Amino acid sequence: MLGVEEEKEVKIRNLKHAFKAAVIHIISVVFIGLAFIGITEAFPHIFPPSSLSDMLFLYALVICAVLLPIQAALQAISLIRLEIPPFLLTYYFQYDPDEELPHQVLDPTFSKLGVAILLMLLGGGYLAWPVFAAYGAYVILLVFARRTIVNIEDMKMLAVRYIVKTFTPMLVAFFIFIMFVVIAFEWRARSR
Repeated sequence: MLGVEEEKEVKIRNLKHAFKAAVIHIISVVFIGLAFIGITEAFPHIFPPSSLSDMLFLYALVICAVLLPIQAALQAISLIRLEIPPFLLTYYFQYDPDEELPHQVLDPTFSKLGVAILLMLLGGGYLAWPVFAAYGAYVILLVFARRTIVNIEDMKMLAVRYIVKTFTPMLVAFFIFIMFVVIAFEWRARSR
């Protein structure tokens, strides 16, 4: 049986863990959302590509568009299990190369999906994702700067209108499909 002091330590440790998980979930969701808005706003400007820079941005857009639903799937799995989500941009730097990664689906030695994710990150994902997230933040800033928001209802209406206009059904379907594929891989890896 635990003593009073040990119970307090356990509660404090659990509270710290829950707070850390909540903060990382919020940051991850914001980063996913900003990059997604950046992708949807940039796509009409770079497709069809008319220059070499458009082709490079289109390449970065494709990589980012594949990484975002993978991150969202990992986020959903972590939320279901009430654990801290792995954040793809920092995940492979958090662990020693000799130790086994905690998420087998992200481990390139165990999973083909892990190899694909690592190749996408190294092939431009580390640069593309932050660029599109910054562009998404810029777009949101422009939308809110153009209009003076009087009350909370106007703010909600503006956000809903913007989301409905920006998220095309095909991109959302692709996002959800990739997300469920990653969830299926993760469940399969855990059940072994």
